[in-house]
Amino acid sequence: MNFLKSNRGFTLTELSIALVISSIIALTASVIVVSASNNFNRGSRQIRLQRDVSFANDLLTNSIREASGGTVVIYSDSSETQIVNPGECLKIGTSALYYKSSRDLVYKSGGGQPQHLIRNSIDTLCFFYPTAADSQNCLGFRIALQEDGCSVATTGNVYFRN
Repeated sequence: MNFLKSNRGFTLTELSIALVISSIIALTASVIVVSASNNFNRGSRQIRLQRDVSFANDLLTNSIREASGGTVVIYSDSSETQIVNPGECLKIGTSALYYKSSRDLVYKSGGGQPQHLIRNSIDTLCFFYPTAADSQNCLGFRIALQEDGCSVATTGNVYFRN
C-alpha cells in the first residue's frame, strides 16, 4: 500500500510550473532565432550592396579611364538633351551611355537595348568634373545604394588615359 501512495504522479501545481518554465524557454529561443535571422538578412543585404557598388565603381572607372576627355559628355538625364555639370547621365564616345532610371543603373550601347546592371537599389548616381579645368583630364562620380535601411556609397575621380 505504501508503494502505491508514493508513486501517484505529478501534482497540478508541479505540472503548471513545468509548463510555465517550458514556455519561457521556448519564447526565449524563438526570440533568439528571429533576431539571428534578421541580423543574417541585414548582413546579406549589406554584402550585396557592397558587391554592387564595387561592381559599378570598377565598371565606371574602367570605362572612363579608356575614354578621352573630348568624348565624354554629362547630361541631366538619358534623353541627352541638356549638357550639365553635375548630371545623372554619362555618355562616353558615340555609343556608351550610363544613367540612372528609377532606382536602376542602366547601360546602353549604340542602338541596343538598355541593360539594367543594378536593380532597385541606386539612390544616387552623379557624374561631375571636379573642376572646370579638369574637364579634359578627369571625371568624378558618386554612387550611393540603399535598400531596406542598409546603404553604401563611393566617390571616385578618374583620369583619362590620354
